[in-house]
Amino acid sequence: MRALSLRERRFIAIALAVLAVALVWLLAIAPFLNGFAERAAERETLSAAYQRNSRLINAIPAQRRRAEKQGALKDSFFLAAPNANLARDRLRERLRTEFAQTGGVVSAIQDVPSPAGSARAWVQGRMTLPQLQAMLSTLDNSPPYLITESLRVSADKALETGRLDILDIRLEASVPTLPAAR
Repeated sequence: MRALSLRERRFIAIALAVLAVALVWLLAIAPFLNGFAERAAERETLSAAYQRNSRLINAIPAQRRRAEKQGALKDSFFLAAPNANLARDRLRERLRTEFAQTGGVVSAIQDVPSPAGSARAWVQGRMTLPQLQAMLSTLDNSPPYLITESLRVSADKALETGRLDILDIRLEASVPTLPAAR
């Protein structure tokens, strides 16, 4: 093997020095600096979580007040009854009462199968258009608010008489229910 020239020895020495610096960087300095960066990122994440949790905790009193206000309104949106049968009875009675109070004549009223937590019924009868408008307005604006599932209006007599007089009405309505104390 021949002896290395001065130029080759310098090149090898520089390469070994660069390799030594790279190894020191990769094995000692880079992990040390990366640890600082990782801890800084973790501090930012924890700070953001702390601020988010602080906002949530500070919002609890306002949310509690809102829930109390909404709890007072639940009677407006739910029909309270001890059981499903009584809820259906109350809904049928309300439909019958509203129909009769506006001057309509009830010919039939019946339950409709409904999912748990709600009552559903239909009422059928005859009334005039102003009476129908008054009944729908009352049903829509008095608690517990009913959901009008369907409304069928038939004016068969209008073809015979030539004027809109008595309408055949079938109204199907439902209401969410809540268990209530007996």
